[in-house]
Amino acid sequence: MSKQKEKNENNSINITKKEIATRIRAFRKDQKLTQRRLGEILGINFQHVSKYERGEFIPTFENLIKFNTNFKLNLNWLLTGSGSMYVDQKEPYVVTGEEANQVIRDEDEMLGEIIEVLRGNEKLKVAVYELLQTYKNADRASDRFREIVQDLLIEKMGN
Repeated sequence: MSKQKEKNENNSINITKKEIATRIRAFRKDQKLTQRRLGEILGINFQHVSKYERGEFIPTFENLIKFNTNFKLNLNWLLTGSGSMYVDQKEPYVVTGEEANQVIRDEDEMLGEIIEVLRGNEKLKVAVYELLQTYKNADRASDRFREIVQDLLIEKMGN
């Protein structure tokens, strides 16, 4: 990677961290929370919250989930600035046609690569087949186990 490209990517990351930091501070102020109280809710210390707000750290996946779960914070807004600060339960997320097409293209490309690898390696093809059979058998065993447990529960409730 060229030095200029690496510098541009680092600048982009720093801008993103600063933007997320600004939104975390705005969110905390909107909730009328201190850094200490927000830290208690998230299960982290207030110094960590302060580092979020200075753009030194970005929230872990676990803490992003806590933001959403505890406050209905819109993670799309937090990470990108798009949409409103809070999730509106009345407005479900709508996948655009282009987003769906991109996912399909990405998956098709990945499947194509997997198929090419399998075509070139007979041992790997057999191993994948055996693995899929194992999963199929495990699903059947799991279904059978569930049926037996349900029968036992029904029988126990009848006694």
